[in-house]
Amino acid sequence: PVCASKPPGVCPVDNPMCVESLSAFPHVAAGHSQGFRVPTDEVQDYPRTLLKKMDLTEHDVYSRLHNCADPIREFIPGFEGVSEEAGVKYIRIANLLHGFKNPMVMDVKLGCRTQLESEQHCRKPRPDLFERMALMYPKELTHAEREAGFVTKHRWMSTRDAHSTIASLSFRVDGVSGYSGKRRSSVEDLASMRTMADTRDAFKAFVEETVEQFGGNGVAADPLRVARGVRKELLRLLDAMHTSDFVASHEFIGSSILLVADGTRTGVFWIDFAKTNRSPCRLTHRGSVRPGVPEDGIISGLENLISAWTCVTEILQVGTKKSDCRLVGCVRFFTGQDHKCEVRERNDSVLHPHRLRSRRREGRC
Repeated sequence: PVCASKPPGVCPVDNPMCVESLSAFPHVAAGHSQGFRVPTDEVQDYPRTLLKKMDLTEHDVYSRLHNCADPIREFIPGFEGVSEEAGVKYIRIANLLHGFKNPMVMDVKLGCRTQLESEQHCRKPRPDLFERMALMYPKELTHAEREAGFVTKHRWMSTRDAHSTIASLSFRVDGVSGYSGKRRSSVEDLASMRTMADTRDAFKAFVEETVEQFGGNGVAADPLRVARGVRKELLRLLDAMHTSDFVASHEFIGSSILLVADGTRTGVFWIDFAKTNRSPCRLTHRGSVRPGVPEDGIISGLENLISAWTCVTEILQVGTKKSDCRLVGCVRFFTGQDHKCEVRERNDSVLHPHRLRSRRREGRC
């Protein structure tokens, strides 16, 4: 297999340590700005569209969804064709942050795995990933790897998945950033998340920072409103996934949910489709990692994401009401052990009706 390498000067989107940002696109999470540039015919400080390095697989996803009425299209960046600048081809897509004012941005990797099965055969030495592994997971390095001074991308990504919520929750917080371009979470903070409670706390902090940042404009913002807005959009995305023929017929590896909030508006978008491929059978998107099985766990991950945000809204709601009601546990439906969330009562609204409906749509390979 041929190992694709990144173009010089372009930070890979799976690199949470990449902190450089475009001056015209400072709202970055998980290094996503580094794959983009602002078109020369756009207002540099407020672009309506952005250029992303051409990837044929991703181009195919955008162009096909652009030409159909699939319900998932609403959550995908708008596609505006292909542009060429300085001899380099780019996919031209909508700037998802256009129209937001001083937003906070969070990147959440979705699915039970982040790499294709074929990537395990790539043996290209990656000294850069060795350095990141030595920083984040030093105990995982073998003596041979320390002697060689490199690891493969498969080795790095497998280790990172195993030490995150990808395996247990089918999602992982990959990056958080604010309008100023400042990193809001360190690499160590993100790498230390292991449980539903860890992610819930990260989402709550995201809401609080959104409100604090927006409050700098002299306008008060309601954290509960922000949290409810995100949860509502996530539920709408779940609806779209369940009814989408495109989603049912494709495997999505390494895609992300982008959460955007500025105090008055919230946005939930689905991005990164360079590892999206048509499946030979209709998928439930609930399976775990098994060799030869094209299940990716994206719906399980989205349901768990909704579960965590439901906990956040309930915690914020309790905090805004004067009540001496005894706090009890509420059980959520994520993979792994049941989690107790400190809220006043069990809220089954997160147990979405489509969850039952989807079981009847399961395809046979």
